[in-house]
Amino acid sequence: MCLCTERRILTEVSGEAFATALRERGRQIFLRWHFDLPVFRTASSSSSSSITPSITPIITMGETSSKKRKHDGESSDKDKKKKKQKMKKKVTLDSPPSTASVSSVLRPVQCPPVIGNASFWCPTTAIGVIYGLVVGLTDISASKHTRSKTRRELLLRSSDHATLDYTAREADPRGSKPLLSHFIGVYDPTTGKLDVIEAKKMVVRATVRAAEAAITEEQVAKTFTDRRADLKQTFGTRKVKKMMRQTALNTIDKSTDTAKTQPAMKATLEAIAAATSRMATVEQLKAASEMSRPVPRPNLEAKKVEDAYDVGTMIGTDILNLVPIAEWQEKVRAGEAVETPSRFVSARLNKFAADDSLTEKLRILRYLELALRFYNCTKKQGRQVGRQLPPRAELRQALSPAPEAVVENLRRKFSDGESMLKFHSELLITHCCVLALILDGFQTVTLPLRQDLKIGDDKTMNQFFQEVGAKVKAFRLTVRVVDYRGRVAVITIANEAKLNALTRGQFTELDVRLREVATHDDVIVTVLLARGRYFSSSEFSPISYFSIILFFGADVTSVRNLDNTDGDDDDTSASGLRSRWVADFVAGNLSITHAFATHPKILVVGLNGPVVGLTAALVSFADFIYAVPHAFLLAPFASLGLVAEGGASRAMVRRLGLARANEALLMSKRLTASELEACGFLNAVFPYGVGQDEAFRSRVLQEVDDRLGDHLNGGSLLAIKKQIVGPDMDTLHSQNVHEVFAGLDRLVTGIPQREFRKLANREKRHKL
Repeated sequence: MCLCTERRILTEVSGEAFATALRERGRQIFLRWHFDLPVFRTASSSSSSSITPSITPIITMGETSSKKRKHDGESSDKDKKKKKQKMKKKVTLDSPPSTASVSSVLRPVQCPPVIGNASFWCPTTAIGVIYGLVVGLTDISASKHTRSKTRRELLLRSSDHATLDYTAREADPRGSKPLLSHFIGVYDPTTGKLDVIEAKKMVVRATVRAAEAAITEEQVAKTFTDRRADLKQTFGTRKVKKMMRQTALNTIDKSTDTAKTQPAMKATLEAIAAATSRMATVEQLKAASEMSRPVPRPNLEAKKVEDAYDVGTMIGTDILNLVPIAEWQEKVRAGEAVETPSRFVSARLNKFAADDSLTEKLRILRYLELALRFYNCTKKQGRQVGRQLPPRAELRQALSPAPEAVVENLRRKFSDGESMLKFHSELLITHCCVLALILDGFQTVTLPLRQDLKIGDDKTMNQFFQEVGAKVKAFRLTVRVVDYRGRVAVITIANEAKLNALTRGQFTELDVRLREVATHDDVIVTVLLARGRYFSSSEFSPISYFSIILFFGADVTSVRNLDNTDGDDDDTSASGLRSRWVADFVAGNLSITHAFATHPKILVVGLNGPVVGLTAALVSFADFIYAVPHAFLLAPFASLGLVAEGGASRAMVRRLGLARANEALLMSKRLTASELEACGFLNAVFPYGVGQDEAFRSRVLQEVDDRLGDHLNGGSLLAIKKQIVGPDMDTLHSQNVHEVFAGLDRLVTGIPQREFRKLANREKRHKL
């Protein structure tokens, strides 16, 4: 970008002198006017095609004349003589017209011409930057703030000079003088036209470039510590500087010759070496620290996770062989229920007791059960004192039928004989964690064990598992299609830790799975099963609300802070609350109920345990229901300030009968498996106990193969089902809508939330 400069104060000219100058300089003369902006509003102005400047033009000349300038009013005899001669003779001059016609007014956007003020050496090229925000033509009547946003400035910089840097900025910002503009005129004497170009008035400044300090080898060799010390010495406080001086005094020079060491220093070093030779090494200190931790001794040389902990070392082979398991084996094989105070043990007892190849795991499970009973029979006395053991006689009775050797092993291992200190308590808990991992194949769920040990939160329990080397991660329920077995599709609910409770997202996943199976033309039968002690229930979550039915065994403390005023939504008006519950409750409840009611396949449900809440209503749409003896049905809508949902007011009445349906819905009565079978809700009850869900699962699938196998025509089965449910379908859909919006009205009032809070705070006693 060329940089034009005004190198001299320009001369005023007018008339013929102006025309002569134009003729001599041709198109290389730059004219500069100062006039108001409104005169040239646009380049295609409709004003007069020719204008005579009403102000004095200033001609910027590349060179200056050395002749003395005449002052106004001065004249000479020679001039007078020439004037007389001109008056006598008529001479025709080939000169341009006395007026200049402006042909165009240009306003460059990117690279405008520049007018500088430098009276010194200046570079011919420079790097330019245009910065600012351009919205359109600046309105003179606009406010100052608005004009400042639309102005555009130019900045030039050059580093061509050896020692100087040049910068050029606009002399008069447009914001300070909005009516002042600078233009450059290019005149063509042959046509008499004048091209006017808007220019930028720049102020050029030169600055001396800072000398670059040479980097010496000593500076390069400085480490981060040295540079940090220099900063402290330069900018630090007196205390910091004193510390730096002391550090410098105590610094040992690496270049000191060891051969010149004084004899006294040698003797001191030898004495120190002799004294420290008997001290423990780093490895020995680390081993001692590991021994002092309240965790079982791991095998640090193990290459596989199965070899990390040896049960024989943890418990002792002799003690493990003395653990009684015969009673459990006899009861399980006889089909009798075995009652234990441990949820973790009850869920695995039948599986280990029924299989002779799992005898060792059954012994470990019984030892774990005895350790949990030993821990729970102690009384907490305080954080520092620990837990007090009962007398020996009471301890033997609490651990009966364990032999004396096993009882003494637990007492000596996890107490000092009379009390359990914090170390002993943590040691017992970590032993339980390791045994749980061994029993479940080194992958277990922490919730049942946490409940058995009565530990208040998951974070504390997870810390104990982490102490023994386990990696803890969040457990997510998976509702999945396990298998397509020809014409049978099996859907499994697997979340033993939460008693197969379904949250909003998991109900949605079950909805999607049912609709996915419905699209398979080759599937005739859909089997819905579950793993664990419960079939399914509904979980309440204040964050992800789907169905407000609380399931048996759920953590009701999670709803302790719930009401219509909590949460991120500050809109507590009637319309705001209704919008919130419509999004969280209505759509999901309508969809899952519709999926069960309209499922086109033969729907078979196997209840491996109790079914509670919304799930109890949904399974009422099944065509065949099988259960275990300890299963029951519970619909506690009235107890919790709710109304029937999930089509319960129609589907449960149709399957239970009016009398039993009134007991279940109006009285919130728990209906046992025998009562359900008697009224026709269940098709059959299979004699399997708690923990035998795998055997029950196999029995249900075998029943499906025998009763609904290939000997029946699939198309006929589906057509007959459609005929059976068809007459009631409109009623079911209508009743589903009425139930959902009746529940919405209850939620807006806040009555169910208050009932849940009472239950969570133990202000209300309930069989839940």
